[in-house]
Amino acid sequence: MDNKFTNAIDLFNAISRDQRDFPHFVFRGQGCSKYDLEPGITRNLDYVAQFHRYNNWLSPGFNYRNFEYEILRNFIKGCDKTGIPIPSDGDGLRRVFKLVDNSDSVPFCVGFNDDDLEGINAPLEWPDFNSYSIMIMAQHHGVPTRLLDWTGSILTAMYFASVDGMKRLIKLKDEDVEGEEISIWGLNAKFLNDNRSLYGFALIKPPTSLSVNISPQEGCFTTRLGSGDNRVDYILNKHPESNRCLRQYPLNIKESISMYSICKKNGYTGAMLFPGLDGAAKEANESLLLRSLKKRFNV
Repeated sequence: MDNKFTNAIDLFNAISRDQRDFPHFVFRGQGCSKYDLEPGITRNLDYVAQFHRYNNWLSPGFNYRNFEYEILRNFIKGCDKTGIPIPSDGDGLRRVFKLVDNSDSVPFCVGFNDDDLEGINAPLEWPDFNSYSIMIMAQHHGVPTRLLDWTGSILTAMYFASVDGMKRLIKLKDEDVEGEEISIWGLNAKFLNDNRSLYGFALIKPPTSLSVNISPQEGCFTTRLGSGDNRVDYILNKHPESNRCLRQYPLNIKESISMYSICKKNGYTGAMLFPGLDGAAKEANESLLLRSLKKRFNV
């Protein structure tokens, strides 16, 4: 069900009322209302398409599975090079990702196969139970996976929608502003998880130790269960029964200015949601972006 609003304050109040009535809702903010609820593994189509083109596997679903598996495998190898601890690490995880000699009973036995050029296939049962921790960690550092970020905080969702909206708004011509929208998505997480066999998706809540961003952002994820055969299988709002668990709240893109101001007033800025120097840099850029847009639109 879609809900049309004319300003950011009315949208904020409406979603707040919905959250009181439906406490199991989680939220996602997007800078364009036309964007699907699509995870990184399928969203970056040029990247994935090239990977498929040079690896002659059997079907799109098989390709998505192998693409995700191989990039996570490379993430683990990169962590090893820099000495970064890996969640759920051990001989079992290394065997799942074929980073040891699986034919040998000695733990962590070195294998000598050169698979960097040819690639390596995911297990038939992918993803396995123990791989989600590394997947969550990798997701928060820019690795494309089947996971899609959500939050338990309305203001966090509004922050992401408003910042992405302002970045789009600064590039638009005045005559194009009227037809462009940002949006907040609301997901009834309890309904989704109670009916995950129908949807093929579930909401997961990771340990906050996997990323410093999870706690301040009240982060959680939807995940595709198993490996779909088509891109659409990974897009939650494309499911024929999606209207039973999803709500979309669109708003004109110009209102991203007011929406960010609401977030800032409540302390939800880059510095708060991204602890560390990256967050401080985000807030510095956001402040200049906000000021430029306020002057341009006289708000």
